[in-house]
Parts: sequence; C-alpha cells; structure tokens
Amino acid sequence: YREGQRELHCVFVDLEKAYDRVPREELWYCMRKSEVTEKYVRAVQDMYEGCKTVVRCAVGVTEEFKVEVGLHQGSALSPFLFAMVMDRLTDEVRQESPWTMMFADDIVICSESREQVEVELERWRFALERRGMKVSRSKTEYMGLHVVLRFTQLSQPLAAVVKEKPRIFQKNGLQWIMAGV
Repeated sequence: YREGQRELHCVFVDLEKAYDRVPREELWYCMRKSEVTEKYVRAVQDMYEGCKTVVRCAVGVTEEFKVEVGLHQGSALSPFLFAMVMDRLTDEVRQESPWTMMFADDIVICSESREQVEVELERWRFALERRGMKVSRSKTEYMGLHVVLRFTQLSQPLAAVVKEKPRIFQKNGLQWIMAGV
C-alpha cells in the first residue's frame, strides 16, 4: 500500500471476556461442523457437564455455583476449542488476509477506506454477538495508515490538536509524527 500510495484502514477488535462467553451449545455445534468425531464431542461435553466453581476473595470463599457458559480457564484444550469456535462463527464474514487476520481472540479487519472498515466491523459485530460473543466498543481501536509523502520535524506534540491517535515515533533522536495526505 505504501508503494502504491494507497491508504489502509484497520480496526483491532477486542472481544469482552472471550473465553468466558463461548456458549456451550455453540461449542458443540462448531465441533460437529468441523467434523470432530462424535465420541470426542461427547468426551468434551463430559468435561464440561456439571462444572462448578467458587470465588476466593479477601473475606473468604463463596458457595459453589454452576458454570454453564465459557471455556475452562487454564485448560490445554481451551485455546484449540476457542480457535475452532471462532473459525466457524466467522465463516460468513471472514475475508482473506490481509483484509482479516485472526489469532486467538485478536481480530484485525482492514479495508481501503474508513467507511468500508466501519461497515465490516458492524458485520463482524453482528455475526459474533448473535452467537453469544461480545465486541468491546471501548477497547476496539481504529488505525488509519496514510500515505507518507514527507517527514516533518515537530516543534511540539500535536496530541491535543489531532482527533485520531497520532502515530508518534522516535527517529534519529527526535520525536516524529506520521503525517499523510
């Protein structure tokens, strides 16, 4: 994009409590859609059936309560199950790299215009939230990568003037901001 002098707009999507929000029915559905053998689906169901937990805090320990949603924290199997669920839940909205990139619960959506990346974000939000996941609006971030035609040294920080988060970096011992056209 830099060589072609085209802009690239990215949204870094944050899922709220991603592992804790995976609906169990979605997990079973996604395992079957991924052609996991039924005996393994049942084995995982057995692991999750009747799960209970307690909360320890400064004043003591709560009574046991059922955990009916989410993946087990600390389980070696949970990252694999989460990746399988995300793969299936995002089939309809996911595009080829570089337009969509996913790793665990980190999602990056890219487009050539801010408007289009906002449309894509809404498609993703709808697809995920209708299946039990939740996009954190406060932690999801936008970054526009603009064509750099020249570098200009700053005499003072522009953070108070720039509406979007400025891309400030160090070069040759000086502080610089990326300015595009």
